[in-house]
Amino acid sequence: MPANKQIVEWLSSHCWKYELSAAGKPVVARIYACLRLAGVKPNTATATTEPWNQHL
Repeated sequence: MPANKQIVEWLSSHCWKYELSAAGKPVVARIYACLRLAGVKPNTATATTEPWNQHL
């Protein structure tokens, strides 16, 4: 599907991590997306082993 290809190109060009589902659709982890949209670059230093609660 052309839309999926464009999404994958955008994710790759902006250095977002993603996986492709069995249907070929790009999937971004929710916590990863929230951190990236908040301006935080997720890595091992910002990762935590404690449960994370989303405050909306």
